[in-house]
Amino acid sequence: MVLIIPLFELHQPRRLKRQFGRALQPGTKLENFYFDDALNRETFLRVSRAAYLPALDSILRSIERNAFKCAICVSGTLLEQAAAWGPDLVGKIKKIVETGSCELIAQPYYGSISSLFSPEELAAQLEMQRMAAEKLFKQTPKTAKNTGLISREDAWKVMRALGFNSVIVEGTERLLGLRSPNCLYSSGDGGLRIIPRNYPLSDMVNFRFAESGPGGSPLKPGYYLDQVLSQKGDFVLLTFNLEAFGEYFGEGSGIMDFLDSLPEEAQKREGVEWATPGQAAEALEPRGAVEAKDYSSGADSEKDLSAWLGNELQRYCLENLRYLHPLAKKSVDDLRVWRLLGQSDNFLYMSDKQGVDGGIHSYFSHFSSPVEAFSTFLWTIADFRSRLYAKIGEEGRSYRILHGDLPDAHAFHFCAGLGKPVGVKATNLSSLKAALQSVDVGALRFHLSRGDLRRWVGEVLGLPRLAEEIMLLEGDADAVDLRERLVQLVSSAIDEAQSKLGSGGAKPAKAGTPH
Repeated sequence: MVLIIPLFELHQPRRLKRQFGRALQPGTKLENFYFDDALNRETFLRVSRAAYLPALDSILRSIERNAFKCAICVSGTLLEQAAAWGPDLVGKIKKIVETGSCELIAQPYYGSISSLFSPEELAAQLEMQRMAAEKLFKQTPKTAKNTGLISREDAWKVMRALGFNSVIVEGTERLLGLRSPNCLYSSGDGGLRIIPRNYPLSDMVNFRFAESGPGGSPLKPGYYLDQVLSQKGDFVLLTFNLEAFGEYFGEGSGIMDFLDSLPEEAQKREGVEWATPGQAAEALEPRGAVEAKDYSSGADSEKDLSAWLGNELQRYCLENLRYLHPLAKKSVDDLRVWRLLGQSDNFLYMSDKQGVDGGIHSYFSHFSSPVEAFSTFLWTIADFRSRLYAKIGEEGRSYRILHGDLPDAHAFHFCAGLGKPVGVKATNLSSLKAALQSVDVGALRFHLSRGDLRRWVGEVLGLPRLAEEIMLLEGDADAVDLRERLVQLVSSAIDEAQSKLGSGGAKPAKAGTPH
């Protein structure tokens, strides 16, 4: 007996506006200012008509006629768009769930890279998704997946703590080694069932349907089932982007006939049974434990984080977004904007990969190039940052100077000479003090001789008076008590900032440590 587990995924992002530099009109919500809902509505309606609605009808017919079972994973951003512009989609999913033959899979609500920010943010978005499933479909998901199938043990710990029983991962050698993707595993501590997807067979439909058949012909149900049943193992998990059925491959491609006929063809085969991920996890025994010390994912040929963080543009934006998280959390509306900016799609659009992977990224992007995607994101986040600063006022400025972790590109990196980094950085005033107390005095003299420290304090931290005081020391850089005098200057600036903040004492420095 071979279990076939079909998982259908539905996601539409909230796309950023391509034009930037506009003025916010009075009464306009900030998220409506940043995001292009005219384009989002147009895209949603087009994909719904071409793919989502007819494909969901096909799935329901197969459940009713052919004992078909499946799983569905739908992002929170798509659910919001459906509620606004196409409630029929939610109604169709509800009918499928009500049959009892469909399992809902939870993922981060915004389709975001939340797990790269903090465990708490991942937990919050998974819980939002679970609550949406309970409210709309009266089912509580017990199986989870991360955005892009990003996997590491810290994310699994979050899922386990939230009460999930199973997690779907990419069946890649990066995670499994030489083990089969068609078997059930457990997490290292045994708390989660690990269900890998078979990505070669999944992508035959998602990206290569028109040429995956014999001799480069379109794929047929019988031939596809032959490939599936030739696999060794206990099950085959197949994930399908529902957009493929009518949007990627349009009318005349034969893909809707393929979806209609696949369950019928399976009924003709012996030893084939459809199942949901949860059913497989309950019915099968794990074939060992999986350790996930490093990141893996289902993205691109590398199966790592390079789809989202493969170039300096992407990493720069991630660090800037991470820096704004503590400020955005002060307001429900600002936190929602921050989470929308963290959608994985925003980072995929900035990918500059070539070849097949680059072509896929370009297909989904509404920008003309990765540079345009970066420029738009950078303007948006800069505007958002200035608005957050304006809201929090002087108290927030003092907190930022004392404790805010600047992005790595804006941090002060100590060097012993040109091209000789010492591995210590400062990201705020508190960590600057810690660094001044620990680095070799030769590094301090090097930076004073160049004016580096004075410029960073004045231009990045925004402390012109402290910068002037440091400049006075530049002519006395050989003084025996140089370190003590620098530390005293910074300590005085810390005391002044704390008096404005109204805190009873400084928090421990989070930087000024090896990196």
